Amino acid sequence: MPHFDGPYTVIDVNEDHSTVTLNLPNSPNIFPVFHMSEVLPYSESDISLFPSCRMEEPPPITTPDDNNEYFIDKILNA
Repeated sequence: MPHFDGPYTVIDVNEDHSTVTLNLPNSPNIFPVFHMSEVLPYSESDISLFPSCRMEEPPPITTPDDNNEYFIDKILNA
């Protein structure tokens, strides 16, 4: 079954050999050069077509003075 990760940034394109070099910052054991037939353009999922894939927002934290606050656990895309 095909499995796709990403999106990744294309660093270099070698048209003579039909390969692309990708920036794989969290995958040091993977060789970053791929044949162009193995790389697909990234497109985000349409939430209206796949409503079950929607990530729910966490509820706000209410402080004693009735202000809503959000605390960030981690940043996913940097």
